[in-house]
Amino acid sequence: MSRHRLIDDPMQSVLYRRERIEKSFERLDDYVLGRDHMEPGHDVRSCAEELVNMETRIFNEFNRVNRDSPEQARPLASQAIVPTLLYLLEGVIKRHGMAVYNPGDGQLLLPSSDLYGAIIRHNDPRHPFILRTLREIPPESVRPEYMQKKIAIQRMLQDLTSPVGTQDAASIYLEMLARLWSGA
Repeated sequence: MSRHRLIDDPMQSVLYRRERIEKSFERLDDYVLGRDHMEPGHDVRSCAEELVNMETRIFNEFNRVNRDSPEQARPLASQAIVPTLLYLLEGVIKRHGMAVYNPGDGQLLLPSSDLYGAIIRHNDPRHPFILRTLREIPPESVRPEYMQKKIAIQRMLQDLTSPVGTQDAASIYLEMLARLWSGA
C-alpha cells in the first residue's frame, strides 16, 4: 500500500497532510542546519516540489468534497482545511533564507532554505499557491482567528516583497492575499 494514498475521510486526509507538511518542514530545517546533509530529498527544491504537490492534492480533495458531499458538510470541510493551508503558507514564508557562504574561501556554510523564493516569488498568478483553495472558502465560513492569522501572514509577506509599484509575482501574490475574504 502506498504511503501517499488518499484517505477517504476528508477530515482525516487534512490531518494526515498537516503531519506530512510538518515533517517536510522539519526535514528541510534539519538539512539547512547540517543535521541531514547526506540524506537525499531534503533540499529546498525537493521540499518545494513536495509541498506544491501536497497543496495540489488538498485542492483536489477540497474540490471533490465540495462537488460530492451534502451541502451541510461543506462548511465543516472549510473549517478543517483553512488552518492547515495557513500553516503551510506561513511555513513557506518563514523559510526565506538564502545560502550563506564563507567570505574567505567561498565554502558553503549554510544551504538555502528559500522556500518562499521557490514557491511564491516565482508563483504563477493563474494558479496561486494555496490561495486558489482559500478563495473557494466562503467568507461566512472564515473564523475570526483565521482572519487574524491571514493578516499576520500578510504582514510577513509585505516585509519580503518589493516596493509598491513593481508587479513581480510576489507583489501580485500579496495583492491576492490582501483581497482574500474581504469581499473585494
